Amino acid sequence: MTTTETEKEITILDERIFRPQVEGGADGRKGNTHSIRLDRDSYIICFEGRRGGGKTTAMTMMVVKAVARCNMKVISNYPIEFMLRRFRPDGKSYLQHVKSEDLDFEKLIMFDDEYKHVLICIDEAPDIISHMASQSWRNRLVAAFTRQIRKNYNTLFLAAQDFELIDKSMRWQVDVIIECKDAARHLGDNTGLDNGEMLWLNWYDNSGQWTGYSTDDRIRNKELPAVKRTKLFPRVLWGDKEHEPVFNSWHQIDILDSLRKVDLKLTPIKIRDSSGGNGRFQVDNNILKQALGSIEAAYEQANPESNILLNQQQFYRGLGPISTTDKDALSKMLPEFGIERTRNSSSGKFFYILDNFDLEGFRQYVTLAGEVK
Repeated sequence: MTTTETEKEITILDERIFRPQVEGGADGRKGNTHSIRLDRDSYIICFEGRRGGGKTTAMTMMVVKAVARCNMKVISNYPIEFMLRRFRPDGKSYLQHVKSEDLDFEKLIMFDDEYKHVLICIDEAPDIISHMASQSWRNRLVAAFTRQIRKNYNTLFLAAQDFELIDKSMRWQVDVIIECKDAARHLGDNTGLDNGEMLWLNWYDNSGQWTGYSTDDRIRNKELPAVKRTKLFPRVLWGDKEHEPVFNSWHQIDILDSLRKVDLKLTPIKIRDSSGGNGRFQVDNNILKQALGSIEAAYEQANPESNILLNQQQFYRGLGPISTTDKDALSKMLPEFGIERTRNSSSGKFFYILDNFDLEGFRQYVTLAGEVK
């Protein structure tokens, strides 16, 4: 019987191809090599590239490496399936069936136990976490998940045509950006390369977790922003006449997913003072109004191309005379509305990040506080 299109077997990949080394990059300052170790660290990696640039292919190759080296469970919004030939210490081999599980958005944002110690892949990420919907519950919940990703020992892979199309708070969390380009499209027809046969990858340490120096640090020190440049030959993922490809490059992502509403049913929080709940709010209303004014001013003055930041020291000075009790209560209250705190490594100053701050909710809180006598 001849092999037909519907009778193709699953592609078999040899673990020895993917296990010799981990992804490493040279640090120009000291000549050291730094490794991306998914077996001991949690990373958020974004594969960026124009339409047909090879970003999904590069991401899938990294998935295969992660399974071969760390035996990671894969959760994905596009299908990945292959057989991995493993080798025992005695030299005998066996086949491990690897198939990605469909991404369940509800499990993702609710920190389900099944989504721990896993590799999560999101293709066409802006369709799920678009920068155009930064104040939506969906984006805020995904951002909360990414901030906790290290505590759950997860790694997240994202693919986007343009990094800037991803929600700003998510971009802040990304550790490594891999820029993908199809060499065949750049070199022309005379090379004999098929589309996707050779990819050029530029690797950037966005957060500094990889090498200790972020892209901004490198640019500030007048160094090349890319940590390394590599070539990728992904034919092994394509399959052949007898074998299915490892992933479906034509798989269509649900383009309406980012438009679906997330309904939350939260238990109400009763806010009262430490004296036993006499109906008074935790912080003096005049201080709340001044805090709201400072936060609103930060929104108005913010650069749309960067995070919305508020200098913490200047913020509290702007409130005027404030008791230690009120200051402590306010500092504990603001995170309940989504405010985040960060420290500038260069200046040592602390800042509040307002990207995920529930400004309208805080306005309502301040209004309600003024009505309560």
